[in-house]
Amino acid sequence: MARSLRLPALLLSAAAAASSWAQAPDSVRPGPKPSERLNAALLETARELRKSETGRRLLALTEALAVVERPRRPGPAIRYERGEPGVLVIDSDRAPGLSGLEFECMSVVERWRAAAALPGAFADEEMAARQALLAHVLEKAEVDPDFAAKLRAASSGQRELLEQRRVQRDWARKRGDDGAAVFPGPPPRDPVSVLARGLYLFSEDQYLFYKEAAGAGPSGPTLDEAADFLERHGAEMSRLGYRAEGSYAVIDGRMFPAAPARAAAALGRDGLRRAAERLGDFRGAPREALLKRVNAWLRAAP
Repeated sequence: MARSLRLPALLLSAAAAASSWAQAPDSVRPGPKPSERLNAALLETARELRKSETGRRLLALTEALAVVERPRRPGPAIRYERGEPGVLVIDSDRAPGLSGLEFECMSVVERWRAAAALPGAFADEEMAARQALLAHVLEKAEVDPDFAAKLRAASSGQRELLEQRRVQRDWARKRGDDGAAVFPGPPPRDPVSVLARGLYLFSEDQYLFYKEAAGAGPSGPTLDEAADFLERHGAEMSRLGYRAEGSYAVIDGRMFPAAPARAAAALGRDGLRRAAERLGDFRGAPREALLKRVNAWLRAAP
């Protein structure tokens, strides 16, 4: 699978075999072995991941992760699904439409998720996973001149575009509009430009980058929100209920967002502590080190 080409129809050969188990629940149907075409794509992606320290670490941490093909999956075309054990699921209907770079980037994010193995969906998970993707991208650019040239060109283009949008946002704010629809605006479709946009946003404001990253993944509270809810309302958890089809958590008639309450109730103090350990300190020293690299990259872009 060449990086510059679209992934081959890597799952077409599995379509006939998949039809017999496609409608069965995941818990009772077997996971078919990856097809030859998917194995080729996985091998090529592994070669790309080995170009970076981040990629090599993720491959080592997820070496035993099973990969299965399943049709018509919700969510991303490549997705880590929690379980005992968790699996990396490849959507046999949509994966053939991915470019090699898209397959690679999604693999980094989902393998990070698999390595962390958090007990539930947290917004921090997506933030940390996509921060790891930026680290992989810059590390790969150091050893892959062709990729570096494409990323530099895209970085220059995204910087120019986003700075124009920021000027438009400031103009809108002066006239009473918050400018939220203008900056940063809709993301590009080209995968290299998507990465370049992420580098720019991370440089400008890491929390703006985190906001966009969290919106790209499964909905969930931040770990801080769940911990704060438990700290404030731990003694009242026995009276916790849910209303409005589960949209609100209610204690003695008081309404709260449901997601932090659910996570706090499900995990408790020990579970939230273990989740924090698995998540790691991605907003500490790793973020500061990455920020220096990102800024250096953007300064060097033409």
